[in-house]
Amino acid sequence: LTSFPTRRSSDLGDWKSGIALLRQNASSAPSNAAVSFRLAGAYVDIGARAEAIKLCQQVLARDPNNASAYARLAFVYTHDEFGRPFQPGMDLAEAEKAYRKAIELDSGDKSYLIGLATLYTFDAAGARYRDSARLEQALNLFHQAGIDALAKYNALNDYALALLIANQFDG
Repeated sequence: LTSFPTRRSSDLGDWKSGIALLRQNASSAPSNAAVSFRLAGAYVDIGARAEAIKLCQQVLARDPNNASAYARLAFVYTHDEFGRPFQPGMDLAEAEKAYRKAIELDSGDKSYLIGLATLYTFDAAGARYRDSARLEQALNLFHQAGIDALAKYNALNDYALALLIANQFDG
C-alpha cells in the first residue's frame, strides 16, 4: 500500500534507460520530492533498496517535516534487498518508525495509518497473520482509518481478513 504510484521497471522496457531518465528528472528538479519518490520506487523495483533509502533521506535532510518522505521511506523498508515486499530481509522496525513519524507529521492522511496497519499484519519472517504479527494493533489502526479510507486505499479485504483471523468478524 502506498499513495505514491511508481512504474515497475518492467513497464519501462529497458530498466537502465528508465532509471537513467528518472535520475535525469531528479537531478533537474532536486527540490521536487515527488520526482525523488518515483526514482526511489524504481530503485526498490530493481532491488536497489540502499539507493532508495539514501534518496528518501536526502529529501528528509532538505525537509525534515515531509510526512510523504517518511511514508515513502517506510514503503522502502517493507521491501527486502531484492525489491520483494514483506519478505525476510525487510526492516520492520525502521518501517514502523518511519510510518509513525509520517502519522505524527500528518495525522489526516489515512494511507499512513493503513500502511502501518498492513505492516502489523506481517511478522519479521514475512508471514502474514501469524501469532507473531500484531493483529490487535493492526485492527485498531484499520478501525481508526475508517471504512471510507479503507475502500479508497483498497484495504477493505485486509481489514476483513484480519478481523476474521482475530475471531472478531461479525459477518
